Amino acid sequence: MTPAQYTPSLTIGARVRFIGTDYPRKTGEQCTIIRILPNPSGLREHQWYDIRFDDGSLGRFLEKYLRGATQEISSSNWVDFFESFSRRHENSLVQLESLNAERTQRLSLRSLRLKSIAVEPSFEGGDKQEMMIVIVGEDDTTEVSQLIRKPARVLLSQTDLGADKCLEICSEDFVFVMRFRAATLPELVDDAA
Repeated sequence: MTPAQYTPSLTIGARVRFIGTDYPRKTGEQCTIIRILPNPSGLREHQWYDIRFDDGSLGRFLEKYLRGATQEISSSNWVDFFESFSRRHENSLVQLESLNAERTQRLSLRSLRLKSIAVEPSFEGGDKQEMMIVIVGEDDTTEVSQLIRKPARVLLSQTDLGADKCLEICSEDFVFVMRFRAATLPELVDDAA
């Protein structure tokens, strides 16, 4: 049995806020992750990232100096997470973008009214049961389903106030990014129900 491979919690292209105090004039500024450095220890406190500030300057920092409003959802929590997420965002207007795994090519972009997201079993390719994530929405004329086979990571990005703004689902070959047209705070959605 091999140990689980370490996965950094921040992704290339993620927008984060720098909170270090030893880098002149940059504390509190937004920046973008441009490279994830190897981390043989597998410990979060040893994870380094290369970042680019909005003024074009570069830096290399430990994760503890970068505050992303992005969190990775553990696969053991996907079923409950997507049930709650679907209740909170049913009928929300979203843009669903699909990219190749390297994020170098956009494969599709469509606007939808979100109906649900669920985790379901998939028996494709033999007897072995795999998971798949099913996104259901509707555009102006029809219901649309997007199947994501063999999902590997689910990332949720939020605003500084805690409103959901972007959901990212990564598989072996593709990345699906769902962006909300208007970020809504969870407590406002819950109160309205």
